[in-house]
Amino acid sequence: MELVDLSVPIETGMPVCPGDPEVAVGPALTVARDGVNVLGLHLGSQSGTHVDAPFHIDDALPALDELSLERFCGPAVVVDVRGLPPRAAIGAERFEGLEEVIVLVATGWSAYWGTDAYQAHPFLTEEAASLLVERGGRTFMLPLRLPGADGAPVRAVARVG
Repeated sequence: MELVDLSVPIETGMPVCPGDPEVAVGPALTVARDGVNVLGLHLGSQSGTHVDAPFHIDDALPALDELSLERFCGPAVVVDVRGLPPRAAIGAERFEGLEEVIVLVATGWSAYWGTDAYQAHPFLTEEAASLLVERGGRTFMLPLRLPGADGAPVRAVARVG
């Protein structure tokens, strides 16, 4: 069995969506000065590799802490859509036959991480997202426990083999 890290590192100056809080990471306490090392973090709920709660797009929908932990882990399949142009729509037809699994969409867009081009990543159409939800699709990541949150950073890993 092999574990593969699917997360981007959380670091000062990392890319964020326009309008989101900038990320700053640095020592708050040090062994030399304070007797312990403690890292200070400033980031938004949507920073880096993260999970969105339905509340992210509608105040009437569940917040992150209202979702079952079972929703965040389980068997997964990879849907390979690499080679799409910038801002390409990923339609529902790509997900036919997938039920009650976590769907990992491989866009290849991680090659653009840290550049302005990354913001032009492909996206799921509303129909594709609805199809995945209707068929019991889940999110493959355990989020930080943030009561009432719209989302949270995660350490996303996949077990291969």
